[in-house]
Amino acid sequence: MLADYIAYSAHQIGASHRSRNLPCEDFSANYMDEKIAVAVVSDGHGDTNCFRSAKGAEIACTVAIDKVKEVLCGEEALAALKCSPDRVITELEKCIIHNWNEKVVNDARRRPFTDAEYEGLDEHVVLTLKSGSKQQKVYGCTLLMCVFTEGFWFGIQVGDGKCVACAPNGLYSQPIPADNDGCVGNRSTSICSSNAFEQFRYCYGTEIPVAVFAASDGVDESFDENGLNKCYYTLASWLRTLPENDYRKNIDELLGRISRGGSGDDVSIACIVNRKAEVKKPYATSSQVADKMYELFSMLKDAEGRYAALSEKKKETDEGKRKLEEEAAGLEKLLSDKKLVLEDKRRELESIEKNIESITAQLRQITGQFANAKETKRKVDEYWKQLGVEIYDNSEVMNYEPVLSAAKEPDRPV
Repeated sequence: MLADYIAYSAHQIGASHRSRNLPCEDFSANYMDEKIAVAVVSDGHGDTNCFRSAKGAEIACTVAIDKVKEVLCGEEALAALKCSPDRVITELEKCIIHNWNEKVVNDARRRPFTDAEYEGLDEHVVLTLKSGSKQQKVYGCTLLMCVFTEGFWFGIQVGDGKCVACAPNGLYSQPIPADNDGCVGNRSTSICSSNAFEQFRYCYGTEIPVAVFAASDGVDESFDENGLNKCYYTLASWLRTLPENDYRKNIDELLGRISRGGSGDDVSIACIVNRKAEVKKPYATSSQVADKMYELFSMLKDAEGRYAALSEKKKETDEGKRKLEEEAAGLEKLLSDKKLVLEDKRRELESIEKNIESITAQLRQITGQFANAKETKRKVDEYWKQLGVEIYDNSEVMNYEPVLSAAKEPDRPV
């Protein structure tokens, strides 16, 4: 039941923008009635040529909600969405792109670009804009939107940012396909592109998440995946349990902390959360634990290699020291020279022993962490098997027995 859900959105200027007296180029919005719930964010491009991207982001959010209400108006439209989701969603994307272009061109006519806005731009860019061409580029921005209806939901996106969906079983996922070609580094696809329709990605399903979150890259670049999921769990808990004034205050403070302590960029979040169903804490997936195990495995193998090399070196040095001591006892004439060499060997041996102590402690620590990771992997796999979630097979790592577990503490010289 959509009546159990709440839609919420918030955006805030980033710490770096505030310090440079730049405007907030993010925008967010939400909408909810008895038939649909919408959460949408847009991130204006931080490019001098996109000097009205903040307005473009605002228009994008407004247009997206208006077009959802228009395209999904009535029972027949909602039935068509469930029957032919690809057709309806792509039609919606086309409507959003067309209407956004129309509105930004109208805005440019209503508020002609000023000399102050042209300042700092390349001459050919200024001439192009004054001729009336490529005015949409000035308003360039991304778009990320999630929509819930009864028994169906979908998400659409062009550009960067992330959509995170939380399933009833506690699995947090990013269902909209990633754009690994168009969104790389500081580069992002945009609704202002001439091929924007081809750059849109989308997802849909009949299993409604208990919560879904859409956020600009200023948020997701401030966390790793686990931290981002924990952030959204906290946000969902506030929306489910706190009075409106309290959760609004908490979320505003959270956005500020995210920007100051993370990306420094503008930050925006929009979400739809079930206030009656449990939103479970993010639980590590089998593949996430396996990734950690691979990381520990690599560290373990490196430490074991260094341990073996140092142990062999210690044997060689011990043997060299022993031979020199025997020679020194019988070679009075060369005693002074040999003593100098002997002292060098002693210092080298002390250094090696210190290194062995250090690597042994590190090796034991990693070995313990590796054992704990094995146990966690077993528990995680059992948990997800019971829920029918596919388990990541890393048996070659799970079956590995660390060298140190069977090794003795290196003997110390008397």
